[in-house]
Amino acid sequence: MNSPTHHVVTWVEDDAVQARHFCDDDCRDAWDDER
Repeated sequence: MNSPTHHVVTWVEDDAVQARHFCDDDCRDAWDDER
């Protein structure tokens, strides 16, 4: 997505790259994972 509010968080888990996409800061803030 090419939106200024779109965010992606990536991390490595079990030797694989994981990613989580967020539509905006509110969605990101609501995600309570420590990554």
